[in-house]
Amino acid sequence: MRGARGKILRPPDYINEVLIKYYRIYIYTNFILKEENIIIEKKNFLRRIQILVRNKFKRF
Repeated sequence: MRGARGKILRPPDYINEVLIKYYRIYIYTNFILKEENIIIEKKNFLRRIQILVRNKFKRF
């Protein structure tokens, strides 16, 4: 990915920490809400987060 000034951009290292935090919160709430669908829900959630993160860094 390249920015306007030609620098190669990459997401900062803390992104993984943010994802883990979201993921933990999500697992916790999801576990309370519905246990059967948790695997599918987790995948969808991670995918959504990845897309969000990717879109954020495209805008730089």
